[in-house]
Amino acid sequence: MIHHSGFWEIYIAVGIRQDSKGSWAGEEDGGAGKCPKSTIDTVARNSTVTHLKLSFVLLNFYPLPRLVSFIYLYIYISFLLNLSPDSSKRENKSCFTTAAAAMCGILAVLGCSDTSLAKRSRIIELSRRLRHRGPDWSGIHCYQDCYLAHQRLAIVDPTSGDQPLYNEDKSIIVTVNGEIYNHEELRTKLVSHQFRTGSDCEVIAHLYEDYGEDFVDMLDGMFSFVLLDTRDKSFIAARDAIGITPLYMGWGLDGSVWFASEMKALSDDCERFISFPPGHIYSSKKGGLQRWYNPLWFSECIPKTTYDPIALRQAFEEVHGFFLFPCYFCIA
Repeated sequence: MIHHSGFWEIYIAVGIRQDSKGSWAGEEDGGAGKCPKSTIDTVARNSTVTHLKLSFVLLNFYPLPRLVSFIYLYIYISFLLNLSPDSSKRENKSCFTTAAAAMCGILAVLGCSDTSLAKRSRIIELSRRLRHRGPDWSGIHCYQDCYLAHQRLAIVDPTSGDQPLYNEDKSIIVTVNGEIYNHEELRTKLVSHQFRTGSDCEVIAHLYEDYGEDFVDMLDGMFSFVLLDTRDKSFIAARDAIGITPLYMGWGLDGSVWFASEMKALSDDCERFISFPPGHIYSSKKGGLQRWYNPLWFSECIPKTTYDPIALRQAFEEVHGFFLFPCYFCIA
C-alpha cells in the first residue's frame, strides 16, 4: 500500500556566530600582521562552529513516527548541502565561505600636500588597520602625492597576483577589492596586452587603457577599486552595482581625496567621509560621482500596461512557487 506523507517546505539559514572574545569567525585578535600565511587553513583553525537553523514551515508526516521523520530529514538535508555529520568538515566548509567573503582591503590617498616619508609611514599605518581583511600580502605604491595601498587575501592566482596591479609600463596603477567573474572572457578582448599575473583584477588596468572610464559596465562581479593614471595624474574609483564590497570616500583638510574599504582607515585623517554609493564611479576629470549602472528597469518610466489584477496574482504565485522547496515522500 502506498501512503502519501504530505509535503513540507524548509528554509535553511546558515550563519557565523561570534566567539567568546567577540571576534568574528576567521578573524584573529592579534591585529595587523599576526595572521599566518595560509589564509584558508588559518580561517578553518580559528573559526567558531557554524550554527544551522532549520525552520519547518509545514511538516506533515502522517504514516511515520516523528523521530524517524527527523532522522530521515537530517540525512536528506546533509545530502543536499553536501554536509557531513562530522562537525569539523561542516566547519571547514563554512570557514571557506567566510574567507571568501572577507576579501581584501584597499586604501588610496590622492592629492596630498605632504609627500614626506612621514606621510608614507602614516598611510602604511592606516592600511594596517585593514590587515584582517587581507593577511597574505601588504603592498603600497607611491607616485608623487598619490598613495595606493592594499591588503590582500590571496584567492585567485595566490602566487603572482599581489597588488597594486599595473599595466605594461606601470603608468596605470590599480588597487582592487573583490572578484571579476568574467575576467577570462575579458582577456580575449585584450589580446594586444601583456598580462603579468593570473589575477582576475588585472583586466581593469588594461580595460582602462582601451576603453577609458567607460569600461566599468563591462565588469561582471563584486568589486571596489581605485585606479590612478600617472600620465595625467587623473584617477577613478568605482563600486559594484549593488555594493557587495564595501567602499568609503573621504576628504582631507589639505584637499586630498581618500578611499578605503572601512571607515577606520579614514576617520582620523578626514574631515568628512561618506559611504561610496553602489553602482557609481568617481572621476577626477569629471569632478564628481556618476552612476555607471543604468539597467532598463532602473528608469522611473510609468508602466503603460493596463492594470490586470488576475495577471498580477498569477505572476506573484509563479514567483512564490519558484522560491519554495517542496518535497514529497512516498512510503511503501
